[in-house]
Amino acid sequence: MTRTAHGRIARNVAYARERYREGGLALVARRGLTKVHRLATGRLLARAGETAIRLRERRARPAQLRDGDSAAVQLLRAGFDAQWYVSFYGVQYEPGGLDAFAHYLEVGAAAGFSPSPAFDEIAYRNANPHVARAIARRQESSGFHHHVVHGCRGTHRTFALAEGAHGSSAYPMHDGVAHAVRGDFKPDWYVAAYGDVAAMLRQRTVPSALWHYVTAGTAAGRSPNAWFDEHWYLRVYQDVANAKAAGN
Repeated sequence: MTRTAHGRIARNVAYARERYREGGLALVARRGLTKVHRLATGRLLARAGETAIRLRERRARPAQLRDGDSAAVQLLRAGFDAQWYVSFYGVQYEPGGLDAFAHYLEVGAAAGFSPSPAFDEIAYRNANPHVARAIARRQESSGFHHHVVHGCRGTHRTFALAEGAHGSSAYPMHDGVAHAVRGDFKPDWYVAAYGDVAAMLRQRTVPSALWHYVTAGTAAGRSPNAWFDEHWYLRVYQDVANAKAAGN
């Protein structure tokens, strides 16, 4: 074998070894990248799972505004009639407790309470089903909040409150019973007289004292104030007792 041929073979062997070495490094690199990719994918999936859990937890909580949180809250306050709200919904006043506006933000809005007689919350929801669906999905706190943030641009009609126009089991504050007793109902007395109602209000299983009286108190024979004794009245007026027993 000539020196020239020997040199050519040596160069070919060296070239083959270099390519093999590069191929091996590439294989190692690919395996390393695959491992890194798996780790990264695992982390992304874990984060996605954590995000999904947080979203489910957030959806499980009702959308809620708190006084002072945003400019929208100040717009809500501007359209809120505290004196009317307390009277219409029979909200109990308790020193150190929620004031009327805080009660609306934290309790009343979710229960479908209107902020004033100028804005009918239930009529707004009925006229704008997409708003009602957003509230049901806990993506929106109330129709009034939607109105001050979006609806006041003129695309959503608002309604003055028409008492008794749409009372239902879901919205008992608008029915005939609530209308009949509202003027004589004393929420502070009622809560003091019936300790279980006080507990329900603290636990927020009922939104107001009048709500409880209309939905449960009348059927249970409870009195609305200090001067009207429900049990005495039913004993004296048997026809009324009979009508009540018949569900009339």
